[in-house]
Amino acid sequence: MDLFAFNPGLIFWTLVTFIILLLILKRVAWKPLLDILEERERTVREALDGAEKARKEAENLSRKNEGILGEVRLKSEEILAQAKTDAERVRAEILEKSRKESQAVLTDGKRQLEREHRAALQELRSVVADLAVGAAEKILSQTVDREKQGRLVEEYLRSLPEQGSPAARKH
Repeated sequence: MDLFAFNPGLIFWTLVTFIILLLILKRVAWKPLLDILEERERTVREALDGAEKARKEAENLSRKNEGILGEVRLKSEEILAQAKTDAERVRAEILEKSRKESQAVLTDGKRQLEREHRAALQELRSVVADLAVGAAEKILSQTVDREKQGRLVEEYLRSLPEQGSPAARKH
């Protein structure tokens, strides 16, 4: 049998068998295969649409985040500037308070020194008066009562210019 020989009956039945096979495949296999392919195509299309939507949302979120970061940077710069201003103000207040306190301490010290100076002068006058009375009593060798002597010395001391006064310093 020759393989390449022309046989019209064989061709006819081969064509009939092929057409029947196509009809059976169309009804049994082709339609489910096309349905599966269409379903796959729809799933891929939805996935692509979802990915595109997610990409757009990610871009929007990225833009929002950049905007929020910009606002946060501005707020932090404002807070830092305010903190610097507050720190300078507090520093100036502390310096002023310190200056006032040191001035008050200095003034109080001067007043205390002046009070102590006056007290020392008063005590010195009293001691000098007592010494003068004692010396005068010995020199005069007369009896003068102590009260009278004290008055005489006090009068004498009052008549003298004060040692600490500006008039006494000029003499």
